[in-house]
Formats: sequence, C-alpha cells, structure tokens
Amino acid sequence: MPHLAAGDLVMGVNVDDLENPLPTQAQVGHYSKGWPRTIRVHSSLSRLVHVMGEDILSYKVITLARNPWDRAVSEFYDNYRNTDIKSHPLEVQRETFTRFVHKVSRLTFSRRLIDRLEGRNRACRMVQSELCNYKGRFRADHVIFYESLGHNIAEVGNALGIDLKLPTQKAKGEWRAPASRDWRSFYTDETRALIAQCCRVDIDLYGYQYDGDRLPNLQNV
Repeated sequence: MPHLAAGDLVMGVNVDDLENPLPTQAQVGHYSKGWPRTIRVHSSLSRLVHVMGEDILSYKVITLARNPWDRAVSEFYDNYRNTDIKSHPLEVQRETFTRFVHKVSRLTFSRRLIDRLEGRNRACRMVQSELCNYKGRFRADHVIFYESLGHNIAEVGNALGIDLKLPTQKAKGEWRAPASRDWRSFYTDETRALIAQCCRVDIDLYGYQYDGDRLPNLQNV
C-alpha cells in the first residue's frame, strides 16, 4: 500500500492492466543505493523526466488540486495523526494550527535542498502545482479538483476512453476533526494571509477563493 498524504486520491487501477506500462528503466520506490535517480512518493514531473527521460512527456499528466486553505487544515491533521490533538478543546486545536501554518508557509534550508533534489521550485511545501511544472511550464493535461471530484474524474475517463467513477471507499476520513470541516473557523486574518501569500501560484492558476463559494477552474496557462 503506498503512503498517502493529505489530498491524495486513491483509484482502483491496476498497473498491469495499462496498455502502455511504465518505461522499463523506471525505479519506483524510495531512495535507494541509486540515489537520487529514483522515484519516490510525490515526485515532481521534473524528477520523472530526470529518471525516465523526456519520453515520459508523451504520457498524459493528471493532477489533483484542492482549495489551499482547506488543504492546509487537512495537512495539519495529517501531520498530527499520531497524536491526541482531536481530543483537545477546539481552541487548542486552532492555536496549534496557527503554529503549523507559520511553519509550512516558509521553507527551511533543508526543505529547499530536498525540493531542489526533487526538481521542485516551491514557495512553500503547500504549493501543489509545481509538481507538474517542467522547465517553467505547467504540463498537466487534466486537473481533478477536490471540489468537483465526480465530474472531473468522469471527464478524465472520457478523455482516456475508460470508465472512471468516484471511489466509494474513503481513506483517512477519520483523521480530521468533524468541527474542522468548515476550515474558515480555523483561520485568523494573519494565517489566512499567510496561506494566500505562499500558495499564490495555485490560487492564481486555479482561481481559488478563500470562502470556497466558487468552483475552481484551470485559468489561462
């Protein structure tokens, strides 16, 4: 079972059933003795090209996007999943979240080094779109938005000529406190602005708004 991080989507697709399997030289897994010429969890498109060669650019690139403010709350609970954070009063959870936002809205030297090895150029670890960036260009052929999963999954299926439906099973649904479903209750003006600043690339690319009242859409690329 692969490691799942906040915002991941699990689809029941068997790689053995694919008409065009991965290139034979692909080394799928965590860093090994061949470091860093391997693919690891959430590797960027730049990393894939580095490992497999530019032929991989002929593949369809599909990515997932989510409202950055909502995703930050999910990321928070994902990071604290092995703690008793949900048993604390909501106010304590909010205070802990505020500290978390201050942490993820900037990049430390070690995080910058890791991102450089991974081929990413992110303003912070919350930025998603850079995973599909290659040589300064956004290369995703399809974007599945968390806010319209069923519709976008069906669109991708139609484009690929296969029947794709929204999975019925949920993963990690119990990690997030029920009271956090309205992510806006977790934010102060300061933390709202921090996420807006560090995730500006995603917000501009997908047209996200803080209140989430408008569905996102891929803007001009």
